[in-house]
Amino acid sequence: MNINSERANAIDAYLSSHPDAEIGRWPLEIGGRKEILPFYRFPIKDLLCYNVNNGRLAMDVRGWEKDNGRKLDTTISDDCETIRQMLLNLDKDKTSLLKEDIHKKNQMEPGVITHDGFVVNGNRRMAVLEELHGEEPTGKWLYLEAVRLPPTITEKDLWKIEAGLQLSKDKIAEYHPVNELLKIKQGIDAKLSLEEIAAAMYGRTSNYVEESLKRLQLVDDFLDFFGQPVNYGVIKMFGLHEYFIDM
Repeated sequence: MNINSERANAIDAYLSSHPDAEIGRWPLEIGGRKEILPFYRFPIKDLLCYNVNNGRLAMDVRGWEKDNGRKLDTTISDDCETIRQMLLNLDKDKTSLLKEDIHKKNQMEPGVITHDGFVVNGNRRMAVLEELHGEEPTGKWLYLEAVRLPPTITEKDLWKIEAGLQLSKDKIAEYHPVNELLKIKQGIDAKLSLEEIAAAMYGRTSNYVEESLKRLQLVDDFLDFFGQPVNYGVIKMFGLHEYFIDM
């Protein structure tokens, strides 16, 4: 995958000049192998970027891009704020609970970032930390604790890591059903097989993945018929996703 060398070099320089940034080690499955990797305290503002491909935001991002006629770019300050607000408003009750939990206990487990600082897992956590800093600018909330992935990570590896952390049966509840379908399609686009996708989504089968892709095709056909291509927000707004399961 493409790595932004400038930001990756900035992270390298930060870690070299802050040996105390490493605060522990955490298990992560990469390429089918369990690895124990270091995790660090990274300054959010200077080194990290929200992930525009965050599966939980798939419908919201596509809707924004359709309305604005361009792609969101989280290296741009205004777009970064747009994504942050999407994350905070995704599920206000869960966001409020997360905020309360972080305020009381700080960060209980690390997120995951790419080698050049895009957040793979922990985007909403980072949004909450930034909100806390706005309310309590003491410096306590300026950092995200995260594992940094090696530069050799492929698009396939990256999809598997995110899916393993967010799409397994016991963690899927926070995903809107259509966002789950879109994330599965993203796995296909990254050249993963049905079996690889199912294996990454612990507890799912290749038949489940195949049925999900057929359901997404029905959704796409429906939106095209009504002149609303890729406007998945229509499905969310009117609660139509159950109809496609029945179909």
